[in-house]
Amino acid sequence: MKLMPKFAKKIFTTSLIFFGLLLISSSVDAAGPASLTPYPSASTVYKGSTFTVTVLVNTGGKSTNAFQATVRYPTDKVQAVAVSKGGSVCQLWVRDPSYSNGSGTASFECGTPANYNGGSGTIGSITFRAINTGVATISVVSPSQVLAADGSGTNVLGSTGSRSVTINEPPQSGPGISSSTHPNQDAWYKSNDVSFSWSASNGPLGYSINFDQNGGTSPDEVQDTTDTSKTYSSVNDGIWYFHARTRYSNVWSSSSSYRVQIDTTPPEDFIPTIDPEGISETPTPTVYFNTSDATSGVVKYLVSIDDGAFTEQQSPYQLPAQRSGSHIVTIKAVDAAGNETTGKVEVKIKEIPVPEFNILNPNIIFGEEIKIQGKGVSNGIVSIFLDTTENKIGETTANEDGAFDFTIPAFGVVPFEHEIFISMLDETSGLESAATEPQSISIQLSSIRLGSFIFPWWVIVIILGILLGLFLVFIIFLIIKSRRKRNILHEQLEDVKEEIDDDFGELESEVKDSIKDSTTAQKIKQELEEESTKLKHEMDIIDPIVKTKDELVDVVGANDKPDTQPQKVHDPQDSKDNERPEDKTKPENPEDSSSKEQESAK
Repeated sequence: MKLMPKFAKKIFTTSLIFFGLLLISSSVDAAGPASLTPYPSASTVYKGSTFTVTVLVNTGGKSTNAFQATVRYPTDKVQAVAVSKGGSVCQLWVRDPSYSNGSGTASFECGTPANYNGGSGTIGSITFRAINTGVATISVVSPSQVLAADGSGTNVLGSTGSRSVTINEPPQSGPGISSSTHPNQDAWYKSNDVSFSWSASNGPLGYSINFDQNGGTSPDEVQDTTDTSKTYSSVNDGIWYFHARTRYSNVWSSSSSYRVQIDTTPPEDFIPTIDPEGISETPTPTVYFNTSDATSGVVKYLVSIDDGAFTEQQSPYQLPAQRSGSHIVTIKAVDAAGNETTGKVEVKIKEIPVPEFNILNPNIIFGEEIKIQGKGVSNGIVSIFLDTTENKIGETTANEDGAFDFTIPAFGVVPFEHEIFISMLDETSGLESAATEPQSISIQLSSIRLGSFIFPWWVIVIILGILLGLFLVFIIFLIIKSRRKRNILHEQLEDVKEEIDDDFGELESEVKDSIKDSTTAQKIKQELEEESTKLKHEMDIIDPIVKTKDELVDVVGANDKPDTQPQKVHDPQDSKDNERPEDKTKPENPEDSSSKEQESAK
């Protein structure tokens, strides 16, 4: 009898879902095709300026929940500088918006947790910089899709659009714009009080300014102010642009724009979920979390367990092993502007009995062992902690009855007061018990145990004093010995220095003498060459005289012979033939030749 109402309820629910799907399917078929188009459809900008194109979806009256938009642009005319999902109808993103100036494309892939049906919903936006003059056509192209929320993901995209941007040379460059409150045009800020300042060269007469949410706006040619700064207060969330033009005597400059992105609203509230629900028999359950932010988008999630430190994680997040009992997991969703929304979930881990234990000697002197006994689950692994449950100092295993003992070795813990905690891991289930209540130990320094001997503290102090004194004496000895060695080494170095100085002096003297001897030898050589030249010159003079002398001797000899000999004409050759051998070999005495000359003259 109890089964019939449940069975009837299931039939009713199934029928309701079936007719609901039929209704959704028929509404999708009856509506018109969806479209993806860039907005606005046309504009004129100046070279060097930036402008923004927003991709809009018109669902054609259909309920949709997933979108893919691919935008193509000519890279010789424009370059993408940023993409944004601010103000998007999407809260779920397959991947963050992206662009590539290499391929000239930008991409958006996203979805909505609830169905979307509208005529001008924002998918995302692209900021371009005009780099060359001409006409740039920016188009939504394949493989763009709009998927219906019909359970089958039917692509209902019927048309895509394009935008033509005319890029002209600026008549004169626009003023330079900056913001002290929002210095980075690509960042999101919580502050909605915005200050701008601007400047221009070449004698400006005034400025035309505008502040709106259209990146392509150019202020009109009507002077608004001569000031060079302005502040806007309580600006609504979203992407805003400050535009300015400079007025000169007979011409207006091109328009300059500055983008600010404001988000003062935190992400949507959310409640994390846990798997498995209820009491988990695994120490590592999984947490799921997700939320959305309509303006700047959620950029990260921070997770904390039991008020611990927050770490960045992604959903689903499998918790590290938790002890048995209840735990609170806190999750922060943070948007691009730094706004936060917090969600919490309680995690319950199947409990195993907390072990019992006693410290057998809670009051000891320094140097004694600390003995612990206790009981827990059979064959459990026991962990011992000192002072905090994060400072594990030992581990042991219980027997089949769950009994265990553990000894902290002598000198293993510094003196004074401490607390000991114990937990036990059930190897069968992999679950670890909660930590026990702490038990205190007191380690006194009044005495110290060394083996089987116990020394009073004053003995230890004396021993330490003696050791310290010996250590100081040893240090002093090392210092004195080091100084002595240094003095000896210094003296040896001085001796070596003197020897080197003497050797260098002798070497310098020898070098000087060698140089001097070389100079003297050169001088003697020069004098010998001069004497040789003189002697050669004198020989050139003497040779003719000697020849003349020989001829005179020959003549005188011929006149001294008897007349009985027939006279003949003197032949020099004959005179040479008649010479005696001794006349040829023996040199003639100059005195004799002089007397002969005198006799001949007589």
